[in-house]
Amino acid sequence: MTQEETESEETTKQPGSSSIISSLQTNTNRQMASSNSLLSEEQFLCPICLDVFTRPVSTPCGHNFCMSCITSYWDDIPVSQCPVCKETFERRPDLKVNTFISELASQFITLQVDTQTWSTDQHQARSAAAVLCDICTNTQREAVNSCLECLTSYCDVHLEPHHRAAGLKTHTLVEPLASLEDRICKEHTRLLAWFCRKDKVLLCDVCASLCHVNHGVVPVQRVYEEKKALLGDTEASVQQMIQERLQKVRAMKESVKQSKTETKDVIANIVQDLTALISEIRKSQTELVKVIEEKQKAAEEQADGFISSMEREITELQRTTMKLRELKQTEDQLCFLQSFPNSSILPHTMDLSTFSFNRQVEIHHIRKTLNKSMSQLQILLNKMTTEIQQFPDGTDVSNDATLRYVQQYEADIVLDPDTAHPLLILSNDRKQVSNGPEEGGACQESKLWTLGHLVPKG
Repeated sequence: MTQEETESEETTKQPGSSSIISSLQTNTNRQMASSNSLLSEEQFLCPICLDVFTRPVSTPCGHNFCMSCITSYWDDIPVSQCPVCKETFERRPDLKVNTFISELASQFITLQVDTQTWSTDQHQARSAAAVLCDICTNTQREAVNSCLECLTSYCDVHLEPHHRAAGLKTHTLVEPLASLEDRICKEHTRLLAWFCRKDKVLLCDVCASLCHVNHGVVPVQRVYEEKKALLGDTEASVQQMIQERLQKVRAMKESVKQSKTETKDVIANIVQDLTALISEIRKSQTELVKVIEEKQKAAEEQADGFISSMEREITELQRTTMKLRELKQTEDQLCFLQSFPNSSILPHTMDLSTFSFNRQVEIHHIRKTLNKSMSQLQILLNKMTTEIQQFPDGTDVSNDATLRYVQQYEADIVLDPDTAHPLLILSNDRKQVSNGPEEGGACQESKLWTLGHLVPKG
């Protein structure tokens, strides 16, 4: 039986899938016109890659993942467990593609594309609306010009007097404009032809002479040209910021990849060395592997959080670029100035220099400590066994023996307050550290950007 026949048979065994897919197709048009979809994107995202399912499979615990994602995840860890609920399976489950979820995911992607296409068509239809002649009585023709003095839009026939009559030749004709009344001062019913630099408002000549003397009043045309030139500089800055963030994201992903590879090597060395020891040490092996994996996972989560923030900033900057380009293409001077933001055009972004990802020092320390410890561990275990045998039955001395082992590596350290977290308090001799109050501790001049507490509470 071929794979297609198998998938077809599995689909037939799921009676609910056909009716649900049919219902989704029937409601597609209604959903495109609604802001609240029956299906949310989160329902179709793989918890590992955070993208829409590709060949989705279900684990025995009931969670769903992409086939390639869960397979790669299990290949990287010594035991098979669910990434979501952490349930451990004695044997790696034999996973099959869930055709029901696969069809739903495909339908969801199609629905998204249809919705985006519908929105684009609606926008183009609105943009194509033409300005009509205000003089035509029966069938209104499309206007070819608008007169700023007459506040009227004319077709080519009714515009002819403006080319012939001497009194009308001096009128200012512009491209056809809708809402001409917005260009007139509400108080003096005169053309808004001036701009106040101090108050950032459009003015007629009466407003300029009465209420805005010495405010830096200039013609609209001049401000229009200045602002349009500013848009070009701002767009260049935004593009540079986007490139910087893309480069930062690429470097961060490469660091995460390298760190993940090195972490796998460390875990492999730990497993290889500890499996040769007595059964009591095997428990320590599992715990040590778990700690390193959790630290790597925590580091990856921090890096992923930073990458997500950068990608959101990139998206926001790209939106800003589109807005700037749309505004830059506006030929209507008044509309341009009315739409021009008074506050900063650039969105708020994070300082890229305060973020870094480097676990190589920690990984190098793990390797160095492991090599040194393994040569002494066998002797220590024999010594610990002898000491335990000398104590009466029922006396637990494992903590004492472990403490003596740790004390072999005692070192005299001096803590640096310049690199300490601001919520930590150092002792006067800088050899001890404790948690400070939530609003700030003694290390207020810290130069190190951190992601959390270095010392746990309690």
